[in-house]
Amino acid sequence: MSTLYGNPQALKSAGRFNKALAGGEIFTLVTWKQQPDEHWFGANIPGDLLSVEVLKTNLTKAHVTMNYQRYEGKTLGLHSDTLYKSERIKLILDQRPSVMP
Repeated sequence: MSTLYGNPQALKSAGRFNKALAGGEIFTLVTWKQQPDEHWFGANIPGDLLSVEVLKTNLTKAHVTMNYQRYEGKTLGLHSDTLYKSERIKLILDQRPSVMP
Protein backbone atom coordinates (compact mmCIF):
# COMPACT_ATOMS: atom_id res chain seq x y z
CA MET A 1 0.00 0.00 0.00
CA SER A 2 1.66 3.23 -1.16
CA THR A 3 0.93 6.92 -1.51
CA LEU A 4 2.96 9.31 -3.64
CA TYR A 5 3.25 12.87 -2.37
CA GLY A 6 4.75 15.81 -4.19
CA ASN A 7 5.36 19.53 -3.96
CA PRO A 8 3.54 21.90 -6.40
CA GLN A 9 6.33 21.54 -8.99
CA ALA A 10 6.03 17.73 -8.81
CA LEU A 11 2.27 17.93 -9.31
CA LYS A 12 2.73 20.16 -12.34
CA SER A 13 5.33 17.82 -13.87
CA ALA A 14 3.33 14.68 -13.10
CA GLY A 15 0.35 16.12 -14.97
CA ARG A 16 2.34 16.55 -18.19
CA PHE A 17 2.16 13.74 -20.69
CA ASN A 18 5.64 14.42 -22.07
CA LYS A 19 7.21 13.62 -18.63
CA ALA A 20 9.53 16.63 -18.84
CA LEU A 21 11.09 17.65 -15.54
CA ALA A 22 11.79 21.31 -14.91
CA GLY A 23 13.84 20.97 -11.72
CA GLY A 24 12.71 21.68 -8.18
CA GLU A 25 10.34 18.70 -8.01
CA ILE A 26 10.20 16.66 -4.81
CA PHE A 27 8.40 13.30 -4.94
CA THR A 28 7.97 11.21 -1.79
CA LEU A 29 6.65 7.64 -2.06
CA VAL A 30 5.53 6.18 1.30
CA THR A 31 4.86 2.42 1.49
CA TRP A 32 3.16 0.51 4.32
CA LYS A 33 2.23 -3.09 4.97
CA GLN A 34 -1.48 -3.79 4.70
CA GLN A 35 -3.45 -5.02 7.66
CA PRO A 36 -7.11 -5.95 8.04
CA ASP A 37 -9.41 -3.18 9.21
CA GLU A 38 -10.96 -4.28 12.51
CA HIS A 39 -13.96 -2.04 11.94
CA TRP A 40 -14.81 -2.84 8.31
CA PHE A 41 -15.06 -6.46 7.15
CA GLY A 42 -12.89 -7.21 4.12
CA ALA A 43 -11.12 -3.85 4.10
CA ASN A 44 -7.39 -3.26 4.48
CA ILE A 45 -5.69 -0.26 6.07
CA PRO A 46 -2.06 0.84 6.37
CA GLY A 47 -0.02 -1.10 8.92
CA ASP A 48 3.69 -0.93 9.69
CA LEU A 49 5.79 1.55 7.71
CA LEU A 50 8.02 -0.23 5.18
CA SER A 51 9.81 2.56 3.31
CA VAL A 52 9.96 6.20 2.31
CA GLU A 53 11.53 7.02 -1.06
CA VAL A 54 12.46 10.61 -1.88
CA LEU A 55 13.26 11.82 -5.39
CA LYS A 56 14.46 15.42 -5.74
CA THR A 57 15.29 17.13 -9.01
CA ASN A 58 17.57 20.09 -9.54
CA LEU A 59 18.15 22.25 -12.60
CA THR A 60 21.80 23.15 -13.20
CA LYS A 61 22.99 24.68 -16.46
CA ALA A 62 19.92 23.53 -18.44
CA HIS A 63 20.39 19.96 -17.18
CA VAL A 64 18.06 18.26 -14.68
CA THR A 65 19.79 16.05 -12.11
CA MET A 66 18.03 13.59 -9.80
CA ASN A 67 18.80 12.64 -6.23
CA TYR A 68 17.07 9.44 -5.06
CA GLN A 69 17.16 8.15 -1.48
CA ARG A 70 15.34 5.26 0.17
CA TYR A 71 14.68 5.01 3.91
CA GLU A 72 13.46 1.75 5.44
CA GLY A 73 11.63 0.54 8.54
CA LYS A 74 10.14 2.30 11.51
CA THR A 75 13.44 4.06 12.21
CA LEU A 76 13.74 5.23 8.57
CA GLY A 77 17.34 4.13 8.21
CA LEU A 78 18.99 5.17 4.94
CA HIS A 79 19.19 2.19 2.58
CA SER A 80 22.45 2.33 0.62
CA ASP A 81 21.72 -0.46 -1.91
CA THR A 82 21.26 1.14 -5.35
CA LEU A 83 20.55 -2.06 -7.32
CA TYR A 84 16.99 -1.08 -8.31
CA LYS A 85 17.45 2.70 -8.17
CA SER A 86 16.66 3.38 -11.85
CA GLU A 87 13.56 1.14 -11.76
CA ARG A 88 12.26 2.91 -8.64
CA ILE A 89 12.85 6.35 -10.20
CA LYS A 90 10.95 5.24 -13.30
CA LEU A 91 8.08 3.90 -11.20
CA ILE A 92 7.80 7.19 -9.29
CA LEU A 93 7.94 9.33 -12.43
CA ASP A 94 5.39 7.14 -14.25
CA GLN A 95 2.67 7.89 -11.69
CA ARG A 96 -0.14 10.28 -12.61
CA PRO A 97 -1.99 12.48 -10.10
CA SER A 98 -5.43 11.42 -8.88
CA VAL A 99 -8.29 13.52 -10.17
CA MET A 100 -10.82 14.44 -7.53
CA PRO A 101 -14.28 15.78 -8.40
